[in-house]
Amino acid sequence: MALADYLLPHEYVAAESGRVAVTNLRLIHHVPRGGAPLFREFSYGSMTGVRLSQRPRVTTVVLGALIAALSLLAEPGTTLQLVAAGLGAVAVLLGIIFGDLALVVSTVSDGGKPRRLPLRETSRREGEELTAIALAAMNGEYDFIPEPPPPPLAPPATARSVLLLPADDAARILETLGGDADALCLDLTTLVHPSRRNAARELARSAIAAAARAGLPMWVRMGLNEAEADMAACVRPGLSAVVAAAESPEDVQRLDALLGEMEGERGLRKRVRVVVQVETAAGVLALRDMLSTTPRVSAAIAATHDALDLLGRPDIRSVWAALRPPVLPETAHLRGRISAAATEAGVPVYACLATDIASDGLTEALGHDAAAWLAEGAAAARAHGCRGVVTLHPEAAEACNAIFPGSAMAVTPAAPAPSPWQPVVPSHFGIGVTRAEAAAAPVAKTNATADSNPTPSTAAPAPTVWQPVVPSHFGIGVPPRATGELDGASVDATSGAETPARGES
Repeated sequence: MALADYLLPHEYVAAESGRVAVTNLRLIHHVPRGGAPLFREFSYGSMTGVRLSQRPRVTTVVLGALIAALSLLAEPGTTLQLVAAGLGAVAVLLGIIFGDLALVVSTVSDGGKPRRLPLRETSRREGEELTAIALAAMNGEYDFIPEPPPPPLAPPATARSVLLLPADDAARILETLGGDADALCLDLTTLVHPSRRNAARELARSAIAAAARAGLPMWVRMGLNEAEADMAACVRPGLSAVVAAAESPEDVQRLDALLGEMEGERGLRKRVRVVVQVETAAGVLALRDMLSTTPRVSAAIAATHDALDLLGRPDIRSVWAALRPPVLPETAHLRGRISAAATEAGVPVYACLATDIASDGLTEALGHDAAAWLAEGAAAARAHGCRGVVTLHPEAAEACNAIFPGSAMAVTPAAPAPSPWQPVVPSHFGIGVTRAEAAAAPVAKTNATADSNPTPSTAAPAPTVWQPVVPSHFGIGVPPRATGELDGASVDATSGAETPARGES
């Protein structure tokens, strides 16, 4: 029988260590004995005291004393005697210092006689924490309200184009809020001078709030060395993800812990995700472990190369060839490892597109056909397994949105115009509908002679106009027919006789 089976329906464990559990109702000590464990419980109302006690470990002390005694049998002054005596003394000392911990509980029913509850495999720190919680519960000072579970992670949004912006450029940020990019990424690292870092954090806070009002996902790229200060300024409602150049799973775990603390302190309902940026060979080798460290990781950015390097065209412009080689075969292995790790983890990979070219230097670096170059670079990134790009240039957002798969924001369709037709209901199925126009058929006249008392002839019966209804008509308006028309025939209003429709023999 486990401890969970012994608890009452409305009882939960606040702390547990060494087979001693502190619940919201009582203190429980469970000892396994054969097939049925033994449970001892102490209500907080009957407890008069609780404290942590440590006794020397008898087995270790006895063993050390025995070894020291056996050393006397050896020849005095020899190496064997000195080693045996030293081992015995060390064993006795360890048995005294690292003794057995126990929780001593005093109750009213035992007349003040303490009960010793052993804490097996428990450190002194854990024992002190358990004792403090039990003492607070006994005095009614412990709050047993469980902490609410962390909010679930929202599904990551598909971003075909991520526009990288310096966090200290407020005018440019406001200008791009209504642009074509699927997401914005504020940079607090390389695009911001260290002297303006504090001002950039203040501007980033306002930019995140503005992006949240516009319904645009906002990322923030920060450095690991200043992650605490950056998160303190940017972890606000509206922040979607943080981007950091990590090189080990420990870096990602540190970001996860910092985000958890910030979200808990500020009560954020939407948890912030982590985007791992890979810049070095060490980061590429550890990417598989980094992507599976925490569920917060939602994407990876391959910053080891640029998407323009993947083109490899023979007629590449000399200007761009002077800046860097057009083909980088040495990075093919790194690109393959990044793609394989991301595929295994189920997260998308984003490529960097012209991030080494200034936002106002596209024409100088690529010529007047810069837009075509950006589009070809995005197409090459998609061919290598990327799901989107990170770029400094707003001109590339529209081209990337057309090249990469994904859906833009859903547009609510306009309500259809009301139909002037009469709706068809199931009760009309197979039932003839007689029109008032057909019912009011004219009466045939007689050949008037010199007879002064003409006898009118019997009027022809009004034809019944049927509207055939099929199941596909349910919920669809059926237009009214022309007066006097039947299916495949027309009615002579004068004689009441049916004549074949045109085209029939």
